[in-house]
Amino acid sequence: MNHTTAPFARAVPSPVIVNPQSGDRLLVLVSGEGDGPTRLRFTLPPASPGTPLHRHPSLEETFTVNAGRLRVAVGDANAWRDLRPGESVRIAPGFLHRFWNPHAEPVTFEAEVTPGRDFERFIRAHYGLARAGLAGAGGMPRNPLQIAVMLRWADFQVPGVPGWLQRALIGGLARLARMTGDEQLLRRHAA
Repeated sequence: MNHTTAPFARAVPSPVIVNPQSGDRLLVLVSGEGDGPTRLRFTLPPASPGTPLHRHPSLEETFTVNAGRLRVAVGDANAWRDLRPGESVRIAPGFLHRFWNPHAEPVTFEAEVTPGRDFERFIRAHYGLARAGLAGAGGMPRNPLQIAVMLRWADFQVPGVPGWLQRALIGGLARLARMTGDEQLLRRHAA
């Protein structure tokens, strides 16, 4: 029997991603690139801190709860509400928001990010670095150049710092990450 492999076969990334530090699980439902949406199904364990307050200047997100309760703040960290199964919230580009699970049971929800661009790559790199032991206690990389690349992929900005300044700093550090090979390392962990 002759066994051959296709000369151009390549590994396909797993649709299920696990962050061993946080216990978060993620299933990729639609892998969007460019202007198409990325759809993800997250499962956050009980007492998960979720994300810090942030905004995506050019991305829209919609969260829809499948099981459990998801706490979401939009516009103000103190203006939160719990979404229950079947409930959704849409976050327009540029709006501050965060999500977390302070409850005693896990929560499963779907997130749609439009346009998808590099958002899946951001999540895969984030969880991949955690699996490799290259992330700090909060789950973010220890290397500021890698952080800059990931923030750029996710179109992620924090409150309290002007957007133009964040874009300039992140852009400069991301260029440096390309030169040092740190971006390539992230791409390997995102596979």
